[in-house]
Amino acid sequence: MRRHLLVVVIGFALIASARANSVVFSTFGPGDSFDMTASWAVHGAVGSPSGLPLLIAAQFTAQASGNLVSVDLGMRFSQSFGPGLFNLYLYNDSGGVPDASTAVFLGSDGSFGTFTALVSLPVSGTVSVSAGSSYWLSLQPALENAWCFWDFSSPLLLGTIDYSRDGATWFLVGTSQEMPAFRLTATSTVPDSSCTIILLATSSLVLVGLRRYDNDAIFSPR
Repeated sequence: MRRHLLVVVIGFALIASARANSVVFSTFGPGDSFDMTASWAVHGAVGSPSGLPLLIAAQFTAQASGNLVSVDLGMRFSQSFGPGLFNLYLYNDSGGVPDASTAVFLGSDGSFGTFTALVSLPVSGTVSVSAGSSYWLSLQPALENAWCFWDFSSPLLLGTIDYSRDGATWFLVGTSQEMPAFRLTATSTVPDSSCTIILLATSSLVLVGLRRYDNDAIFSPR
């Protein structure tokens, strides 16, 4: 019987390992490359030429389903502008613009220094996405005097970029539609085909083993 229980444990361990993380969407180049010389500015009202904050959102179509576990961003920070602290949000798409009523907070990060880096942000809470559905990833200032720069993808990809002053009303960013550098990663909520095969094989082994155990128990001499 112990042998059969060991088979069950091994089978479910294989299932867990088979459910690896999947890339939902990425604009990074080979080796996580991105353009460190051009970017979208994201900032609060303080120091803004217009006196208003600037929020940026990039549209994407999910290529995998699951719960988001992390978001990677190509970022640039400059202390001369202000603290580089930002909030990250996910919006559903509504007719080609971010749906403000669906905004989901993914997390916060940033820096008080001056440098360029690939920032990895673990996603807080349970945020699910569905393959084939369109979403918007939005970078927003965490403080009124916050400034940061969301670097462009490299090789450069073009997409749909919107801006907002309040996170509620969004507008197309002119004719310049350079996609910023980002990657979303998720863990599947449904076992894939390999998991199903492992589960069926494990179940078969257990059933055969239990049947043999029963037969041995019936016909073994006392």
